[in-house]
Amino acid sequence: MIRRKRRFPSRRGRSGRVAFLIAAGALVGLASCAPETAYWSPAESPKTVRVDWVNFAHTVRFPARGNELSADERARLDRFLSTVSPDYGDQIMVGTGTAADANAAGGQRVAAVRRLLEARRVRATSLPPNPDAAAWDGSIRLVVGRYVVTPPNCPDWSKEPGEDRSNRLPSNFSCATATNLGLMVANPGDLVRGREMSPADGEHSTRVIRTYRGGNQYAPPMIDPAPDSIPILAKEPENAFSK
Repeated sequence: MIRRKRRFPSRRGRSGRVAFLIAAGALVGLASCAPETAYWSPAESPKTVRVDWVNFAHTVRFPARGNELSADERARLDRFLSTVSPDYGDQIMVGTGTAADANAAGGQRVAAVRRLLEARRVRATSLPPNPDAAAWDGSIRLVVGRYVVTPPNCPDWSKEPGEDRSNRLPSNFSCATATNLGLMVANPGDLVRGREMSPADGEHSTRVIRTYRGGNQYAPPMIDPAPDSIPILAKEPENAFSK
């Protein structure tokens, strides 16, 4: 006797597939109902300032013979200084960029640029020589280096302040603190490396000790408690409602 094959799957298999589809649909529905804050991470928008070092270079040209700047070169240098605006914390360096500083021509031209900068109240240090640089072409390099601070992208409301069951900080938290730090710092380089402490002011410290041992000679004079010097205050009228 030959057994016939079933044309339709069994009821048990069909019910299993239906249960699987129902469970998958329920998971998709729950995922769609989850708040957007569940997909946000503080790493997406860090609240830190970024400090970068940048250089502004200018080439001062000299005539083939001579160590004095022409009027056009002076004007070019003034425009460069006006554009860069050297300020507190900047590092200003002058040199040939090669080993030519040691010879007479290179040293005299560097000194000429230094005198021009000092006349404009710009103090410069020596530019370190570059061993990989090409042969000296007779010009002087002026480099202004500074740290530039970039605040974070604020305000940041990429994460909604509510509906966060994990009790995490909002996305805009510490935005004002980081931004104000970047805006108020006088020298952004202080955010990269702290300065070394200078020696203490010994004269100020000894003056305080001398004052203490001398009987506090800087104390204000005593007030004369004479009766005539005590002001008499006018008596306020009695209030009828105060009784």
